[in-house]
Amino acid sequence: MPNVVVVGSINVDLVVVSERLPAAGETVAGGTFASYGGGKSANQAVAAARLGASVRFVGAVGRDAMGDEAEAALRAEGIDVSGLARVDAPTGVALIVVDAAGENQIAVASGANAALDADAITARLDDLLAAGGEGRAGEASPPRPADTPAAAAGTPPHRAD
Repeated sequence: MPNVVVVGSINVDLVVVSERLPAAGETVAGGTFASYGGGKSANQAVAAARLGASVRFVGAVGRDAMGDEAEAALRAEGIDVSGLARVDAPTGVALIVVDAAGENQIAVASGANAALDADAITARLDDLLAAGGEGRAGEASPPRPADTPAAAAGTPPHRAD
């Protein structure tokens, strides 16, 4: 089983599917609502875990209900969240509207993701390496991104952030 460490964003995606996208300043009623785990990096972590990798996630969420939800979603996928920081900022949120043709509009409030700076990343990676690996974060080779992790995991097309 490959070992993967994913570093980056984690959001809660708030998705409304409606017949059409609103124009500027317009309200479109009658859609359906769902909430999903999101964030480009969190989605990659989920895809890798679903493909059989042992995944550790390094990121940041707020000390709020959405942070609890985002952390629980990663845990439910079998992802090690010991590198997830809880910070005094709201958890990142993506507001997504998807129309009947699958086109979307997305607005993202990065929130706690902004707390994930180079020093925080290095410290979290060093902790993870000390707990179960060799080397130091500063000595590791750069990660290679997966080509299409969301597609490989069967992520729904409206699941963007």
